[in-house]
Amino acid sequence: RYLNGTRDYGIVIYHGQGDWVLSGHADADLAGDLNTARSTISYQTQLGQYGNISFSSKLERKICTSTGQAETYAFASLVKEVMWERLIMSELGLVQCRPTVCNTDNNGVILQSKNRINHASAKHYRISQALIRQVRSDQIILPNPIYTKYNVADMGTKPLPADVFKRHRDTLMGPQTCP
Repeated sequence: RYLNGTRDYGIVIYHGQGDWVLSGHADADLAGDLNTARSTISYQTQLGQYGNISFSSKLERKICTSTGQAETYAFASLVKEVMWERLIMSELGLVQCRPTVCNTDNNGVILQSKNRINHASAKHYRISQALIRQVRSDQIILPNPIYTKYNVADMGTKPLPADVFKRHRDTLMGPQTCP
């Protein structure tokens, strides 16, 4: 149904003055798979006003025992994608001069990106936390808190009401015609 309903959608990239700034969103759904209790993690990246350039939604291999763990894994996956995309963009002459804004609706991920938090329950995903802290301190990313209703990566983690799905879809796809 989704493919049938988006037959006329695509990414329009046109020559001229444009916003080539990379940004992204990450989200997770704790234990969303009722059979295995594995979490669904999702991220997407967007190139300025042109729309979505990557999207991933997958079941995590490990069972996450907390929302913080699932959200951290989703955000770390986004960070790795952003690092790769920034490298490709620089090879194409589209160097990102500022940190890439990476949006999440989880305040714990934002706090962990600033300061090391030593919770006994968080020690099993400390490597992902360390990666996020390192790329933040290197000014490659800028974690940004957003409200859940504006997190377009949410559409990769669970079924959404039609109006929310359409709003996220339209945000991801960018403008459909050249200005």
